Amino acid sequence: MEKDGVTNFNLDYFIRLVKIAQAADKERDQRLEKEKIIKSGIHSRF
Repeated sequence: MEKDGVTNFNLDYFIRLVKIAQAADKERDQRLEKEKIIKSGIHSRF
């Protein structure tokens, strides 16, 4: 019985880590997209 509890805990923990990683990736992608827009705006002025 305890083994199942440990497995469920590990699975829940793993799922939380995946969600955190996905959120971090999304945030990074949005930041990169913003930087790309800013850089393209700067290049177009020169």
